[in-house]
Amino acid sequence: MVEKIMEINTSSSLSVLHLDTEKWRSYRIQMTSGIFKEECDTGYHPHTLKKIFSSLLPQVETSAWWNLCFITDGEGIRFDDYYINLPIGENTDKTFKQLFEAIMSELPKFPVFQEKTIFVTGSYTTALPLLFLLQQKYACRLIIQQTEPLLPTAPVLTLYSGTDNRTYHVECTGYDNRKLIYIPYQPGKPCRQACVWTEQDSMLNHYLCMLFNNQETKIIPWKS
Repeated sequence: MVEKIMEINTSSSLSVLHLDTEKWRSYRIQMTSGIFKEECDTGYHPHTLKKIFSSLLPQVETSAWWNLCFITDGEGIRFDDYYINLPIGENTDKTFKQLFEAIMSELPKFPVFQEKTIFVTGSYTTALPLLFLLQQKYACRLIIQQTEPLLPTAPVLTLYSGTDNRTYHVECTGYDNRKLIYIPYQPGKPCRQACVWTEQDSMLNHYLCMLFNNQETKIIPWKS
């Protein structure tokens, strides 16, 4: 991602839209004199795009068909209207026109920043119809993260769990894979629970996150 940002301008800024399977968050990256700063983080919010794409994205034939109908280049994502009334894939009568209408009805209302560049990460970076509509709706240039994470494996957390404070080693990357833990027990006080998981920031650094008393907190960068 760093290379993509540097292509824009070292004294500029961009918006980041991260779409997990069922949640989204967005924030800005301000770039000044080679220093990157995250700001205006919305936190996670639910969305319902999964019911449209859960069965479509795993289909190799559908992805290949979309790659013919949509053109992705340095100018953005383009769609040939010739395909608008054709099926979106095999074994379905749904047309691209119908798919576009369904996406727009489920598309969350994201905060609109002043930046004209949006960096898209997460679970829907191959959903070309969705990315095309995002580009059209926000009149923006999209940069899509297609590369694998820098770390070959997710970090493994050593956690205390249970009232006896036993130690467990778990992988919990992403909010959907969060783990329920017990805060270390103190005699005479009630047991307290929290959810923990790891996330990656815009620089692909891992962060340890905690949800405690309905308050989400980014704790510290995670170094494996």
